[in-house]
Amino acid sequence: FGHLRREAAETGTELTLKWNKDGVAADVRAHVVGLPFLSLKRAAN
Repeated sequence: FGHLRREAAETGTELTLKWNKDGVAADVRAHVVGLPFLSLKRAAN
């Protein structure tokens, strides 16, 4: 998940992002996908 400027938010846009996890930094590639990109089953009440 991330926040993008409007001009970079078109579906299919390829990006390089700065990622930092537990003090380890790296550039990672990503691409913008449309919503919904995830389908979770909801627990029955």
